[in-house]
Amino acid sequence: MTNKLPALVATDDEALLQLLMALLGPIGLSVKGVSLKLMKRLPVHSYALIIIDGNVPVEFMPHSGAMVVIDPSDDIESYDHGADLVMHKPLAANVLLARVRSVLRRYGEVL
Repeated sequence: MTNKLPALVATDDEALLQLLMALLGPIGLSVKGVSLKLMKRLPVHSYALIIIDGNVPVEFMPHSGAMVVIDPSDDIESYDHGADLVMHKPLAANVLLARVRSVLRRYGEVL
């Protein structure tokens, strides 16, 4: 696949970042990993998918792409702040991939 969709993974958990990069790259996503602190300074509108490990910063409202939140302190607040999907650890790789593909389809992106 030559044209990969841009994805941003914001986490301070290096093991989670490596797992997500390994899972998402082969299905057609070009993954950039950043720390949660650095995430707030990035132009998020250029990403088709953002995965956040933790709470959604208010600065992300509204975001034009798909947003997946992992282990937020408040699921409802995450949805109110624009999350399309909330998941909790431990993550099952096959379920995560199916849900990411489903969320991206709603945005007109097919992997």
